Amino acid sequence: MSETEEYSPPRRDGERDILELEESAVDAEQRQIESSRTKLAVLIGSGIIQLPIWGFAMSYGVFQQYYFDNWTLEGNRNITGVIGTTANGVMYLSMPFLFALFTRRWAHRRQIAALCGTVIACVSFFLSAYSTTVGHLLVTQGIASALGCALVYSPTTLSLGEWYSSSNRALAYGIVLSCKNIVGTSCPFMLRALIDHYGFRTTLKAWTAIVGGTSILAIFMIPTHPSKVSIHKTRARKIPWEFLRHRSIYFYSIAIIFQSSGYGIPQTYLSTYARDIVMLSQTSGTLMLALFNAPGIIASSFFGWLSDNKRVSLSAQAVSAIPPISCTLATFFFWGLTTQGNIGLLIVFSMTFGFFSSGYSATWGGMLKQMERESAERNEPIDPGMLYGILNGVRGIGYTGGGFAGMGLLTAGTISANPLFGYGTSYGPLILFTGLSSLLGGWVVLWGWNWKRLLSFSSERVHLFDLYSNFSGSSKSWSYNTLKARAVLNFKGIPYTQSWVTYPDIKLLGASLGLPPNEQGRAYTLPTIVHKASVTSSPTGALTDSVSIALHLDKTFPSPPLFPSGDASYALFVAVAKIITLIEPGFRPFVVPRVPAHLDPRGQKYFIETRTAALGKPLAEVLPTDKESVDKLWKIVETESAPLVKMLKGKEHKRGPFFEGETAGFADLWLACHLAFIERFDKELFGKFLGLGNGEIKALYDASLPWIEGQGEEKEWLIPQAAS
Repeated sequence: MSETEEYSPPRRDGERDILELEESAVDAEQRQIESSRTKLAVLIGSGIIQLPIWGFAMSYGVFQQYYFDNWTLEGNRNITGVIGTTANGVMYLSMPFLFALFTRRWAHRRQIAALCGTVIACVSFFLSAYSTTVGHLLVTQGIASALGCALVYSPTTLSLGEWYSSSNRALAYGIVLSCKNIVGTSCPFMLRALIDHYGFRTTLKAWTAIVGGTSILAIFMIPTHPSKVSIHKTRARKIPWEFLRHRSIYFYSIAIIFQSSGYGIPQTYLSTYARDIVMLSQTSGTLMLALFNAPGIIASSFFGWLSDNKRVSLSAQAVSAIPPISCTLATFFFWGLTTQGNIGLLIVFSMTFGFFSSGYSATWGGMLKQMERESAERNEPIDPGMLYGILNGVRGIGYTGGGFAGMGLLTAGTISANPLFGYGTSYGPLILFTGLSSLLGGWVVLWGWNWKRLLSFSSERVHLFDLYSNFSGSSKSWSYNTLKARAVLNFKGIPYTQSWVTYPDIKLLGASLGLPPNEQGRAYTLPTIVHKASVTSSPTGALTDSVSIALHLDKTFPSPPLFPSGDASYALFVAVAKIITLIEPGFRPFVVPRVPAHLDPRGQKYFIETRTAALGKPLAEVLPTDKESVDKLWKIVETESAPLVKMLKGKEHKRGPFFEGETAGFADLWLACHLAFIERFDKELFGKFLGLGNGEIKALYDASLPWIEGQGEEKEWLIPQAAS
C-alpha cells in the first residue's frame, strides 16, 4: 500500500490559493447537489410512472367484475377473464426485445420511445371506451395498451438502473417496486368509485387522461444516463449468448413461468370470488384486491434485502424458492378452505399470497448475480440488461398461459370436495391450479441444485479504511489509491462499511491489524480492508495495497469481473497504469499543494513535515507559478495522455465509453480514480483533462461516477492514535 503514502502533496499558501480552494469546494458541492438532484428526480419519476404502467393491469379485477354484473358487450363473457392476464403477458413478452433495443442501439431515443408508448397506451384506452364487442375490448385493453405501457416501462427502467448503478441500486429498485404496489393498492378503490359514478366508458376516458398526464411528467424526470447518450455512434457489439450454455437460466426460467401462471389468477378472480362465493359486496371485493397488492409495498424491499447478502444471507435458489412455496401454502390452506361469509380467512389469503407473490420479482437480483458469477468463472461476457429482459419475457409466457388456463378451468365444473369450502365451488379448479403452479415454481429451483449449497451464511461485510478529509458527501474520499479499492467495491456491488483514518494513525492501525510493514516506501499505508470471511493471509482478515485488494475482491466476488477479457484485460490495466505514471509529473505539482488544506490538523502537520523532508524543500515551492513552467508541465500531460485518448477512441464505430467498449474493467477504474483525485482539488485542470481528444476521457469519467461516488455504511472502529 505504498502508493498512497509515497506521493507528497505540498502546500500552497497565499490569499489567491485560499480563494481557489474555496471556489473548488463550492464547485464540488454544486456538482454533488446537481447529481443528487438528478438521481432524486429519476427516482421520483420512476415511482410516478408506475401509475400509468401498472395501474390498469393491477386493478383489472374491478373492471372484470363490472363487465360480469353489467354485461352489454357482444361475445363470450368469459373472455373478459383473459384480458388482465393477457395485458400482463404482452407487456412481459415484449420486454426482451425492447430491452435489447434500448440497452445500446436506441439508448439515445429512450425518452422519445417512452412518449410514443404513452401515445399508444392513451389511444388504446380511449378506443376501448367505445368497445361494443368483447374482442375489441381484448385487443385494445389486453394487447395494444399493454404494448404501449411496455414501451414506457423498458427504457425508463434501464435508465433507472444506470443512474443507480452502485450498491444502492437494490434500494432504488425496492422503492420503485413499492410504488408499484402502492398503485395496486389505491387504484382499485379509485377506479371502483369512478365506475360506480360514471360507468366504465367515462372511467376509461378519465383513465386515458391520467395515463397521459402522469406519463409525460415522469418521462421528462428520467433523462438518459450520460454514458448512453452517444453510445449509438460507436461500433456495435454482438449480444453475448454464452449464458444459454448454463443450466441456471433454464431452471430459473421454468420456475418463473410456473410462478407467474399462478400469480395472475387471484389478481383476476379475487373480486368475483368474494362476491359469488363469500357473498361480499362489490366494495368488499375491491378491498380484497387492494389487500392483495398492499403487502407488496414492504415485500419488495424485504426480498430485495434478503437477496442482497448484507446480513445473514441465503443462496439465490433458496431466496427465490421462498415466495412460490409460501404462496402454495397460502392457497391450499387459506383460499381453498374459505367458506361462505368467512371474510377473515379470505383477507388472510389476500395479504399472505399478495406479500409473497409481489416479493418474488425482487429475488431476481440474486438470480442475476448468480448467472453473472457463473459467466465470470468461465471468463464469458454477459449483458445483465438483456438477461433481465429475458426473465421478464418468460414471465409473460406464464401470465398468458395462466390466463387462458384460468378461463377454461372456471368453466370446467366443480371437483369432489365439500361445497362449503372453496375447493367444492366452481373456483375449485382455479384454486388447485394456483397452488400447484406455485409449488412447481419453487420446487423447480430447489430441485436443480445441491441441497448442501442452498444455505450460504456470511454475516460479515467488507470494511474499508480510507483517508480522512474535510470534503463532504461523495467527495470525502480523495486519494486515488483508496478510491481504487472503493471503486472496486462499488463496481461489484459488494456491501461494505467504512472508517476514516488520519495520516499519523496509519502506522498504528496497520500494526494493530497484524499487517507486516511494507518492504519499500513507508511502512504502512492505505487503503486497507478487513474481511475475515475471505482474507486468510492475516489472522485479523486485513489486506493492504490497492492492487492486492482488487485482485482479492475479484477472486472472492467474481461478478462482474474486473478483467472481462481475462489476461488481455489485465495486460490492458498494466499498460494504462504505466501511461498514468508518465502523466503524473505533469499534473501532481498543480494538484498536490492543495491537499493539506483539506486534512485534519494532525494530518496536516504530519503531512507537511514528512513531505518537506522527503522532497528536501518547502511544499510551497512545488507549485509552478510562471507561465513557462505551467505550459511545460501541461505539455507533459498532453503528450503522455495521447495514447490513452487513442485507446479510448478505438477503431472506427467503437461502441461504449470504456477501453473495452461497453464493458468496464479495472483499467477504467484506475484512470477514473486519478481523474477524481484531480477533480477534488483543481477544477480548472480537471476540465482541461476532460477536454483532451474529442470527449473520450470525459465519457469514461461520467460513466464511472457511480463507482467512484458510492459510499459504504459508516462504522465506528477503535483506531490507536499516535501521540500529537
